[in-house]
This record gives sequence, structure tokens and C-alpha cells, in this order.
Amino acid sequence: LDAWSQSIVMPLHGDIHHFNILRSAARGWLAIDPKGIHGPRAYEYANSLCNPYMHTDIVASPLRLRRQAQIITERADIDMHELLNFTFLHACQCAAWSLHEPDQFYWLACARTAEAVIASP
Repeated sequence: LDAWSQSIVMPLHGDIHHFNILRSAARGWLAIDPKGIHGPRAYEYANSLCNPYMHTDIVASPLRLRRQAQIITERADIDMHELLNFTFLHACQCAAWSLHEPDQFYWLACARTAEAVIASP
């Protein structure tokens, strides 16, 4: 079995990003708009590496992406290669969904950055 097939599949929010995490005075921090999917934990973090949304100048930095991914993999005890691959795949999927939208170029920049970090030693 490869590393991905050995990953534990679990319920995931499926759409964690800055607009879906809110602070409630009564209930504290809330994650809203869950997609209710199942998959490996690494997928849950992939979208966060493509944020802040529509700030291409920030997310297109390979140095930043590598640093953020290192922090996540150390604290969440997940595989760096798996996280970066899910980040690349997530960004490609979002770019495909956005074929005729202005944010397509943002998602393509995220995908290219993840691809560059995956390819670098």
C-alpha cells in the first residue's frame, strides 16, 4: 500500500478557509458551511494553504507555502508530501470550477506555487 492508501479516512469539514471560520460571542469559534466529506486529514489543511483568498501576492510565494506547510505538518503530524499534493490538487480543482471566473488565475497561481514547492528539494 502507498502512503495515501494508508491514511486514515475520517469525516472532514471539507471547506476550511477564512470566510468559514467565525467568532460567536455566545459559542466561541465556529466552522460554518461544512461539506461533510470523508478523506484523509491532510486534505482538510490543503485549502488553508491557498488562503488568504484572492491575495495572489501572498499565496504565490513558495517560501511562505513551504514555511506554512512545515508548521502544519509538524503540529498535525501529517506527511508534508501528502499535504502539498492535496494543496496542488485542491487548487487545480478550484481553477477548473472557476474556468470563466476572475478567480481562476488566483487558483492557478496557488497550483503553480504548490507544484514548485513539491518539485524543489
